[in-house]
Amino acid sequence: MGEPTAPDSSGDLHGLLTEVDRKLVGDHLYIKLALNTSSDFRDKLSNLIRATYFDKKKSKERLSRAAHDLTKFNGEKFEFTDEQIADALAEELDAVIPSGWRDGSDAPEHLDVRRSELAEIIGREALTVTSDCVVPASRIRHKEIPDQPTRGADVIGIESVNTPPLHTLLLGEVKGSGDRKSPPGVVAGMQTKLTQLTTDRRVLLQELLWLCDNADDEHVDLCHAVCLKFQFKTPLELVLTPILIRTTSTAADTDPGKFATDADSFNYCIRFISVILPTEDLYEFAVEIYSKARELGQDER
Repeated sequence: MGEPTAPDSSGDLHGLLTEVDRKLVGDHLYIKLALNTSSDFRDKLSNLIRATYFDKKKSKERLSRAAHDLTKFNGEKFEFTDEQIADALAEELDAVIPSGWRDGSDAPEHLDVRRSELAEIIGREALTVTSDCVVPASRIRHKEIPDQPTRGADVIGIESVNTPPLHTLLLGEVKGSGDRKSPPGVVAGMQTKLTQLTTDRRVLLQELLWLCDNADDEHVDLCHAVCLKFQFKTPLELVLTPILIRTTSTAADTDPGKFATDADSFNYCIRFISVILPTEDLYEFAVEIYSKARELGQDER
């Protein structure tokens, strides 16, 4: 196992997160972050949520191009006003951002899509601000049905991209928990998921192929290079990156569980990241932030 290469990034991290603790234990790194509680942190977080699901510029260009094509190829005089475009964009924003459970549903709050995906979005931010990695593709942005949960690894980062062939693959699994028990029960699930990714070549190859198919344009070549290395069984460093989202009163030093007490048993470096949110209820916090994300979108029409 090689030593984790995350940079020393203590203090303010991109305005949204603050690093409050960092410990290197052998080959394993444990980082604790807190969400900044500045007066505009809700606006910043809501903007991050909105940008994850919706690109206003691209959507507006697509609508305008489609209207032009109708006129050009179908002979239809398809005219539209700025107000119609604004209404269409607002409707699209509402469609792509997950909503809550339908009225009358008795589904538990901890399975609400907004709650889980808020954790994933914050987890992706936490990964990128505590390392030199890029995250080539968003699992959330590329899912088929907005109101359904994502599938596969929550977040995958690629580090050391400027020094090939020394690419490091950061395999991230994100969970949120308000459980007062430490470690919370979700940590066992994180152990299972990350162990499967590192012990089943077929499963990890599926993730790498997904990256190749869904990577942002500037990262496509990088993803193909990493996937090729894996398929040709050339050296590729793996780092397990469990990311746990906790509430103010439930975060504890013992939260990493086996990731700390028996870290070497995973056979790869561990980079455990805890993120503390300024709330006592993750579900209510997610509802608030997602509602605000919609409001900000309406204001920009």
